[in-house]
Amino acid sequence: MIKYVYGSDFVTGFLFKIIICICMVMDHLAAVFPHTFPIWFRVAGRFAFVGFAYLVAEGCRKTSCIEKYIVRLGILAVISEIFYDFCFSREFSFIEDMNTVWTLFIGAVVIYVLTRVKGRALPYVYVLCILMACLFADIDYGVYGVILIVLYYFFEKKRDILICTALVFTVKYRALIYPWSIYTIYYIFSIAACLLPVLYNKKRGRKVKYFFYAFYPLHLLIIGIFRVIGEFL
Repeated sequence: MIKYVYGSDFVTGFLFKIIICICMVMDHLAAVFPHTFPIWFRVAGRFAFVGFAYLVAEGCRKTSCIEKYIVRLGILAVISEIFYDFCFSREFSFIEDMNTVWTLFIGAVVIYVLTRVKGRALPYVYVLCILMACLFADIDYGVYGVILIVLYYFFEKKRDILICTALVFTVKYRALIYPWSIYTIYYIFSIAACLLPVLYNKKRGRKVKYFFYAFYPLHLLIIGIFRVIGEFL
């Protein structure tokens, strides 16, 4: 099995994005309609964030202008927050229960600071301040998600991907491993999600760049509409 994983590179960038988008939709459907969709939809959703975290790290490495890339993520985070709140709570807030794109945006900002800001200590001071802010902000996956993105940026070998993923989620879910519960399964599948970036062949595949920027807020809008309709039926 290990030899198979390390020797296989059949997932293109396009297929990678399709897989994690499907997993994300499954997760959100089960979160909004827990009595309609099975719990394993939420378990499958553990693959989504790991995939997006890796893609953002890869985007920061390959983009010709990281500043513009960060701006795009920031704009997407702001726009998506409206649809995210509509989908999950219908109480609009940019402070509590912030959408996943904020985590991706902050991860990209930390990478920018570490690679572009001059000085021996100054970049680390900035990063520490950002991570401290993440402890107080209610972003998805919190500081652990930001750290995972940064680790993926600096450690891109397949073995490193496995180690980084296992390390971050072991620390994040340390209190949930024992006693055994459904959250322990979240931990296991969050680590198993590293198989997607391991199988990624670094090739773009079909070019649909901005579709995936639109997909996140659009799927939230659609699920939110179905939620509203369900409340009136």
